[in-house]
This record gives sequence, C-alpha cells and structure tokens, in this order.
Amino acid sequence: MAGCSSQETPQNLLNVPDMVDILTEFHLAEAAITRENMSVKDREVRRHYYQDVILKEKEVDREAFFQSYHYYLTRPELIDTIYSRMIDDLNQLVPVEQEKRFKQKEKEKTKPKWKIEREARLNQQKEAAKKK
Repeated sequence: MAGCSSQETPQNLLNVPDMVDILTEFHLAEAAITRENMSVKDREVRRHYYQDVILKEKEVDREAFFQSYHYYLTRPELIDTIYSRMIDDLNQLVPVEQEKRFKQKEKEKTKPKWKIEREARLNQQKEAAKKK
C-alpha cells in the first residue's frame, strides 16, 4: 500500500460522514475490547477482527479506509472536524446501549478464537504482500 502525499487525493477517498461513522464504530469496539480481560496479543486479534467486521458491514475496503484516514491526517482542519463529530456522536450514546450493541454483534458473529486468530493472520499476510 503506497502512502499518499499531502498533495494526492486517493481515488477511493471516503467522505467525512463515512469516516466519522467508521471511526465511531472503531472506538466503540475498542471500548468493548478494553473491558475484557485478555492478553495484548488477543486484544490486537480482537481489534483487527472488529475492524474487519465493521468495514464489511459498511461495505468499505480496508485499504480504502486507511488511505482515506492517512489523507485526512495530513489535513488538520478536516481530521479535527472528523474527530469533533465522532466525539459528539459518542457523547450522545448511552454507555449501556453501546455495550449491549457490541455484545449482540459478538453473539451474531461469534467464532472460535482459533478462527479469529487465523483470519487476522491471513489478513496481515495479505496486507504485507500488498506492501511488497
């Protein structure tokens, strides 16, 4: 995956509302992960899994998301807008509701730990192959 310079706009740039929505979901997933008692490695596997689930639900390619994210990081006024809106969205959520939502997603998407880890390793290998 080639990085974007501050002058380049990715072809598949996600718009600001989509970035806010995805980042909000990522942060909710992160909150759910940090509440669980697990190793750092298991947290990373779970984080990667949740990101994949969220991106799949939003029908967004992982590479497109991260290219867009890096693009917005080079534009302080836009990334500030994205994070401000995300914080507003998070502040409107009731903590109990967000926990219920992720527990429900986990029940629907429950996979054995070995399968989650295998999928995460395969995804990481695919990403590493793309970079070469």
